[in-house]
Amino acid sequence: MSTPYDPASDIPASAAAIAADPVGAQWGLLFLIVAGVFGAIASLVVGAAIRRGAPHLGAVATALTFVGFCVAAYPGPVAAVAAAPAVGLVGDDLLTFIGGIDGQVQGSVINVLFVTLPAGILLLGIAALVASRRHAYLLWAAIVLVAAIPLVMLGGFIAGWALAIGWVVVAVGFGAGGWQYATGTPAAARRHAG
Repeated sequence: MSTPYDPASDIPASAAAIAADPVGAQWGLLFLIVAGVFGAIASLVVGAAIRRGAPHLGAVATALTFVGFCVAAYPGPVAAVAAAPAVGLVGDDLLTFIGGIDGQVQGSVINVLFVTLPAGILLLGIAALVASRRHAYLLWAAIVLVAAIPLVMLGGFIAGWALAIGWVVVAVGFGAGGWQYATGTPAAARRHAG
C-alpha cells in the first residue's frame, strides 16, 4: 500500500498529487490509521518485553512510541486535502488552506508530537540493546530495532518503495519483540540450556 504522492516531494507537489487522486489518498489514510492503531498496540507489547531487562529506559521508549503511533493515525491535513477538490479548493487556494491547517494549534502540536514516533522506536532499540546485555532480549532483534529508524528516515528522502522497506524492518523488529514477550525468550532458552 502506498500514498498517491512521493514522500520525498515538497508540499505543493504532494498536495497536487493528493488532490489529483483523492480515492488513493483515502485508501492511504485508511492504511495509515490502521497501521497507527496496530503500531500503538504493538509498541506496548514490545515495550513490555524490553522492560524486562531495561525497565526505566524501556518505559520511556514505550510511552514515546505509543504516542508517536497514535499521532501517526491522525488523518489531519492529508484528509482535508483529499476532500478539498470536492469543495472547489485547487491550486493556490489549496496551498493557502494547507498553510491554515498547519498554522492551527492542533496542527502545530501534531507536527511536534510526530517526532515521538522515530525517537520512540530508536529509543526502544537502544533499550533493547541494554536489555540484551542483561540477557533479557535477543541481540539480533535489538539491532533490527536500532537499524529500523535510520532506514525509514533514509527511505523518506528516496521514494515510497524505500520508505516501505524501512517500515518492513520496523515490523520485523516489532514481530521479534512480540515473539519474545509471548515466549519469554531469551530467558526461556537459558532455562532449557541450564
